[in-house]
Amino acid sequence: MNISWLAPAKANMQVTAEARQRVDKALQRAAQAGQAPLDTALRLAASGKLVNGIRFSCRHVAADRAPLVVAQVDRLECTDWYGAGGAGPSRVNSKGFRPTPLHATVVLSWPDRPTGDADDATEHDDDGAGPGPLVLLSPQVETGLARLDRYAQRSLIENRVYRDAKQHFALGSSQARNVDAWWSASIFSLAALMLYRGLQAHTEAEEQRAVERDRRAPSLGVLRYRRLVELQHRDKVMVLADGCFAVIELAELMWYAGFAYG
Repeated sequence: MNISWLAPAKANMQVTAEARQRVDKALQRAAQAGQAPLDTALRLAASGKLVNGIRFSCRHVAADRAPLVVAQVDRLECTDWYGAGGAGPSRVNSKGFRPTPLHATVVLSWPDRPTGDADDATEHDDDGAGPGPLVLLSPQVETGLARLDRYAQRSLIENRVYRDAKQHFALGSSQARNVDAWWSASIFSLAALMLYRGLQAHTEAEEQRAVERDRRAPSLGVLRYRRLVELQHRDKVMVLADGCFAVIELAELMWYAGFAYG
């Protein structure tokens, strides 16, 4: 369907075992005497050589930190569950069956992998994370590092945006099961998330400014410090209503009251 998707493979999938086995065989073939598999992968990444069709890549973040090491594995064929027609017996057991190839990045070393991402992968894997490196699947051919970067971006969206949006999705009563209700709930939850993020940024900025003002207090002296705070808040008012209060700018109060204010 020409959809570019990306997903981590589960530990109990045959395609996961296939990707890991092909990388292990490549490392065993290229290994030198007494050399650890990760050291072999680093040497192959530096040379740029293909071994059994596997290309190794690495990325050095800093001199005092372990590098990121991945392997690019193309044309995995243990994919009877994937392809046009699905995993139905009529397709899989037909004489003309041809597996739809997938491509993978096998992550051999990822020192900076977010803890939340690793926990999330373990939580959603039926058999847990399982032994062996992370395997990322996609239908398109690309470098191992490019696929990992796309996964890292997807993980950030999943954990920082999508989950927050799902929390706001629960606002209000249950939605009806139709297209219009779905669009309405989606737009409403997105707007709620945007407002929440905007409020977060504003609150953090205000807290930072408050910290900076407090740092200046000893050098200014108490009287000058109070004068500074007064100047910074002279265009604000406190509004009391029904046991609640809010501190807002005077221009905003005039706007709520229906008056033009310049």
